[in-house]
Amino acid sequence: MLKKIAHWITKLLAPGVAHAMENDGSLDNEKYVLIDDRGADVTLFCFSGFAALFGGLPAFEFGKILNRTEIECNHVFVRDIRRMAYCVAPDGQHNGLEFFEEKVNEIKESLGATHNIAIGASLGGNAAMHFATRCNMDKAIAFGPTLDSHAYTRRDVWLKTLFDLPLLLRTPTAHLQTFSLVLAGTYLGKRLTKDFGPTMARYPLGAYAESEGERPPVTAFHGNGCRPDVEVAKWLSTMPDVKVVPLDTPFHNCTGYLKRQGRLSDVLKEEIEGAIKTASPHPDPQEDP
Repeated sequence: MLKKIAHWITKLLAPGVAHAMENDGSLDNEKYVLIDDRGADVTLFCFSGFAALFGGLPAFEFGKILNRTEIECNHVFVRDIRRMAYCVAPDGQHNGLEFFEEKVNEIKESLGATHNIAIGASLGGNAAMHFATRCNMDKAIAFGPTLDSHAYTRRDVWLKTLFDLPLLLRTPTAHLQTFSLVLAGTYLGKRLTKDFGPTMARYPLGAYAESEGERPPVTAFHGNGCRPDVEVAKWLSTMPDVKVVPLDTPFHNCTGYLKRQGRLSDVLKEEIEGAIKTASPHPDPQEDP
């Protein structure tokens, strides 16, 4: 059911992307990790969102955008093929968070890069923040993270979203996108509540918010006309290590907005270069403490 909903959202909101993915088979691709080892000193871990897309794009297209940054990087694409906020492992076991954390650390160690950065959009933004924290990365770059699901699933959110007539008249596709987001978030929340309890359902992939230790810096982008995203952004802005960046768009899909403006690769380049410059030196594992 989750897979059908994700496919429907992809085809409805990004028909061109869906068509390209159907042609190359990636819409039904069940691989949960793709690794492009370039022998670089920087690794980008790209986490998919609910529709198993990276920044609203399939891996091959998002990879092209990363290439345009002209920064030599290894690319690791991690997909939540069960579409359960990474809580369910690819084999269906309910140990997904532990499974993906172990897998990310394993890949990180295997590639051996000095700098590791997590990127994700929507639920993938949550994953980027979560695994950057759990796996000791240098930074997380999140586009439209949905870190507090109540911002999308409360009854008043449903009503305000459904009856947002000014948005419906001004930008009907943005209205449809936001309502689809609320609909999918509510369905996912019910599934997570049933299988993992209310805390996980409200704060999916919440290691960053819950951490009391050192956390990686985060840049979080959001559309300043997307009501639920603005609410999450206000909460994130209270966290000292988070830089919140509003974008002048009513859409939840920030990466799509930046791509249409021709700015996505430049934004990514700036964030990646900034993370490399400001990263704390990593201790040499060979040295005694």
